[in-house]
Amino acid sequence: MKQKGNVLIILIILIVLALGITLYYKSTTSKVPSNVPGQPSETRQPTSTKSAEETKIFKSKLMQFSVDLPNNYVAEERIGSAIITTPNGEIYIDRNGTNFDNINDYIEDLEEKNRFAVSTKQSYKINNLETVAGIIDKEKAYFIYSNNAVYTLTAKDKSLFNDLDQIAKSFRYTP
Repeated sequence: MKQKGNVLIILIILIVLALGITLYYKSTTSKVPSNVPGQPSETRQPTSTKSAEETKIFKSKLMQFSVDLPNNYVAEERIGSAIITTPNGEIYIDRNGTNFDNINDYIEDLEEKNRFAVSTKQSYKINNLETVAGIIDKEKAYFIYSNNAVYTLTAKDKSLFNDLDQIAKSFRYTP
């Protein structure tokens, strides 16, 4: 009887490991290549008039959003986050669940618990989603509220702030 219990425990451990490996593999292989010849990619005109370059759409299936990226940017999806690699640095997108029903209460609680302040706050509606943008230390951040989750888009390098603005303005929640 004791051997049957041990076999059951070992089987459960193996199943959990297999699921973990599968999730890790899927999260690390969902990279969006910049320009793969022979592979169709969605393109659209950029949301800004500053650039005439075409963009591609990055869709995160795990985090349920999409954004427009310049063709030479590469996005890598991870569990709960995405990293956009640019010629000048990286832009990060994170998703956090919340019990708050609006973005302002979420940010107020975040500031209090983490002892920082979002300066130069500006409120927006991006594709009908509550959004607040601001500076935390020297990092620019967008907080976008959707369906009891907050998406945070950030860039540390000042040279990426305009790109971050364009990417944030193209944000779409895609359930």
